[in-house]
Amino acid sequence: MSSTILRGARVCQPWLQGELDALCGPYAAINALRVVLFPGAILNGRDSRRLLAAGLTCLSHDTRLERACVAGISSTKLYRLTRHLAERAERLGRCKLVVRRPPNKQWTRAKLLTTIDEAHGDGAAVIVGLGNRYDHFTVIVGVWGARYLLFDSGRMQWITRESIGTDKSKRRFRLAPSDVIIVKGGADSSASPAPYDGNWPPWAEDEPVELETEGDPITTPPDWLPAVTRQPPEARRDNRRTEHPSSEG
Repeated sequence: MSSTILRGARVCQPWLQGELDALCGPYAAINALRVVLFPGAILNGRDSRRLLAAGLTCLSHDTRLERACVAGISSTKLYRLTRHLAERAERLGRCKLVVRRPPNKQWTRAKLLTTIDEAHGDGAAVIVGLGNRYDHFTVIVGVWGARYLLFDSGRMQWITRESIGTDKSKRRFRLAPSDVIIVKGGADSSASPAPYDGNWPPWAEDEPVELETEGDPITTPPDWLPAVTRQPPEARRDNRRTEHPSSEG
């Protein structure tokens, strides 16, 4: 298999999340959009912050925001969030963005790898949820021999193809169809992958860094975090007025 990388990943630098938050999902969505919008548009800091603010606002209507910040979000919520942010980002890139997931039928490891490879060959960024050993969302932007190159919010640079399997496998990272989100940019031919010679992008470390799995990832929310209560925004506002009544009247 030839080694290639998305052109945007050679020019743009991934935004990095903080050390104490679990916002790898929103960061993965924004980083994927940052790559596929190139060269039509480059998401600068101001535009990316606006997307992050829009994403957090969207999450606040879907779940407890403090829970999302500390314990992360599900693949289903990230899919909805990515579609929401793509609609906003389309105005910047002046091109149509397509966000999709693979079908659930006949999900085998061969189908999983083929889905990633074909999406990459078509110039798409692939958001994947690395379950089992590491609770983290990242973005695949390249293929280098037996490795997938990453555009990651936590400074990861690659994972091996051998480590990836389906959610029913015993491999290091287990992906269900819902854990794969494909983000495709416009029809510009320059969006197709470029040959990759093994030299790391200028923003990367001198030596390649594989995913670290030391320590215990956050797989369950801490005891002090409030349980999720699904209420519409109107009900939440009513609750706040009840819990904090005005001193007037």
